[in-house]
Amino acid sequence: ADVDQIPELVELAQLVRYRARVAISKVKEFQHSFDSYRYLWTGDRVEFMRQFLLYGHALSAEEVELYADYELPKNPPKLQNFREQ
Repeated sequence: ADVDQIPELVELAQLVRYRARVAISKVKEFQHSFDSYRYLWTGDRVEFMRQFLLYGHALSAEEVELYADYELPKNPPKLQNFREQ
């Protein structure tokens, strides 16, 4: 017997497809809830975290150029810096 000919199986297949669409929709909605943090990861995540943990913020291009010849004083992040990020 062809699966498409058995009403119970057709109904179950439709239910599975419906639940899959709902799950995909919920996952996309959850993913979009993080869009406001997207700016944090536009560059290299590892480098961002290194700079943040050493200096309390990600270095701007100007800071990188300015301190290219000598080391920027370390300023580990405070709790407020974590809250801001």
